[in-house]
Amino acid sequence: MLRSLTFLALLTLIGCDWRNDVALENQAALEAYALNRQPLPPAEDAEEWSARFEQDLRLYTPPLTHLYAELPPEEFWPDVLATLAQPVKQNQGFDHVETKAKKIKLFHALLDEDRETANQLLRALIKSDSRSTWQNDEKLNALFLLGENKAEVQQWIEKESSYLLKSSEPSTYSKSEKEDWQIALAENRIEEAIDLLWKEIREKNLKKDKTISRLSKLIELGVLLDKPELAQAAEKELTPLAVNPTKGEYSFYYSSYTYQDWVDYLASQERWKDLRKHVEKNQELLAKQDHRDEPNTNLLALDSYLDFQVLEEKEAKQRLLQILDQTTFEDVLAMLTATLPDQESLGLLLVRSLIAEGEIDTAVAYAMNLLADQPGDDRYYELLKEADAGTFASFLPKLLSFDPFEERPLIWQAELALEAGKLDEAQKKIDAAIALDPSDGDQGKNSRMKCYHVLARILEAKGDEEKAGFFFDVCEAIREGEAADDYLYAGLIQEATRRYRAALGRFNDAYCLQSRLALTLAREGKFEEAIPHFEKAFELMPVSFGPRESHCLGCEGIFSDEKVRPIAVRTLEAFIEKNPKNPRAPYLLGMALQESEETEQAIAAYQKALELDPTYFNAADRLFDLMEGHTGYIEERHKLITHLLEIAPYPDLASFYAARIDLKQLWKDASNVADIPLNLPPIPNQAPEPPEKDQFSNEFYYHSYYNRRNALDGWSQTELLRNNSLLDLIESL
Repeated sequence: MLRSLTFLALLTLIGCDWRNDVALENQAALEAYALNRQPLPPAEDAEEWSARFEQDLRLYTPPLTHLYAELPPEEFWPDVLATLAQPVKQNQGFDHVETKAKKIKLFHALLDEDRETANQLLRALIKSDSRSTWQNDEKLNALFLLGENKAEVQQWIEKESSYLLKSSEPSTYSKSEKEDWQIALAENRIEEAIDLLWKEIREKNLKKDKTISRLSKLIELGVLLDKPELAQAAEKELTPLAVNPTKGEYSFYYSSYTYQDWVDYLASQERWKDLRKHVEKNQELLAKQDHRDEPNTNLLALDSYLDFQVLEEKEAKQRLLQILDQTTFEDVLAMLTATLPDQESLGLLLVRSLIAEGEIDTAVAYAMNLLADQPGDDRYYELLKEADAGTFASFLPKLLSFDPFEERPLIWQAELALEAGKLDEAQKKIDAAIALDPSDGDQGKNSRMKCYHVLARILEAKGDEEKAGFFFDVCEAIREGEAADDYLYAGLIQEATRRYRAALGRFNDAYCLQSRLALTLAREGKFEEAIPHFEKAFELMPVSFGPRESHCLGCEGIFSDEKVRPIAVRTLEAFIEKNPKNPRAPYLLGMALQESEETEQAIAAYQKALELDPTYFNAADRLFDLMEGHTGYIEERHKLITHLLEIAPYPDLASFYAARIDLKQLWKDASNVADIPLNLPPIPNQAPEPPEKDQFSNEFYYHSYYNRRNALDGWSQTELLRNNSLLDLIESL
């Protein structure tokens, strides 16, 4: 069985606290401490639950999140509460019995809806937990939500736990000095930059990771600048490092990221045998690590991908299916969606092979699951359409119901209507898709703006050649901008700037091109020249985003520069004055104000966006996150959960259930969550999840935050309860 592992959960397991020199009572306690508490199905009755609780008492902190999720039916709760009311004995696991007893009593009070007792116990635990500022926001939230009187809670905090009110040190960002080769690249002195890179590699006795990064950069430049001899020379030196790695390179989280440029290059050259050596060597090294007795999904995926390149397709398919038969659902999807640049994913190769051999039902099952997992990727729509056009057409509305903010199902419904000659229906669907996400910001290279390409073809079919030509040109401008991105990421700033300008010459109203050009100019010290492009970008943003903006504006840094933010605020405020009913403008204004730590103003802006559009999920989500830890908004934040549960896409429900503190009502509500709209077919011969019967085992169980894949089979009551943030906080105190 393959598992996703996180170090954070290991810290949770061991209590994150050796500072108290924990003493173990006996060998049984030591064994319990070393083993990890596994998640179990809900107990059938109070007796079964109490038996688990007794075992959990051997741990430093009983895992309250597990115990809560595993509660038996409510008719047995009186006996459960009676068990929790029993005093904790000195011989039940670790020392610090008093702290353990308080946590259990607090859990009892929360289940029994005894808010006053819960409040006092929480205060006692938080007061004694002043050694760090970790989870301070969560502590403040819990104190204010359980306290009856806001002013009294504030007074208690100031007197007894004033450490909670200390502001954290502001984060600092220091811009590292550019190296000579980076400056040469930015100024388009290509040959000089290449010589400097080689000189570093030859003369500076670099550490291995820096040698790899420099050689990777030379490969990148060789490909981008059409200098095959350069790429080949760099690859020749990098290959021995990749296929003969040292054991010290590998960590618990090994991935091929270090060598990704090399892997991508060899794949583009179809150097499958060299890649096979790389995989085999890494598998050998990982197998020697005592703590790693399970296969690595990255390597398994690459190994299976190589099978399709060097073996007969039928044999490669059979080998892959044998692996998948022993793999759990989440890791099946992780493997099958793995891909290399400009190559088909492993899932695409598998399904095409199944279709070719007439195994249509199996192909459809895999294709539906892959599409549900990757609903923003057009390749998986094409795959299911190829496997079974009828199933594809009926599946699109279900995908839209699963996530109403994903525009791709609407785009493909428009495609189907266009193919059928239903032009008015096609236009209606594509207009709805454009309203959801006009700029298609979450798409990768060569796939953005599909909605406008479909619209252009609809207009062309209707005989409107002029408008069709305009939208075709829009798509071409975006393609040119994506090509410019490659030069920007490679450090070829002047060439990137030239290409952005050329793309804007075709379509000046592309927010993304305006913002990229502005950021590029600003970072090269040409801020005055960048200002009009920033202004144009901020003017375009409110009409370029849909209700679930999918752009990584934080990563792009569009609001992070202190010189840029005033331009954003001024431009967006002017837009709001002229367009008071557009909810995107106050939302974007909130992002800019939040970046400058003007919290109250940012909250007001997000609230305005939500007032204009109550279904604006991103505004509500950002508002919820921003209010955390701000004492004046804690109760309002908690009330917002109800609204978020009404408007959130199905995959996002779990995170808001986890934020609730009303444990008794939450337990009831989680049993009534709506059924999943997808109804996916099971993947044939899928390895079942391991039986959950051992409370403790040598296998690590790691807490992980919910993601989209957890939702694909529907949220169960147990899943919605297991990650409760309040109980997680109590465990950590």
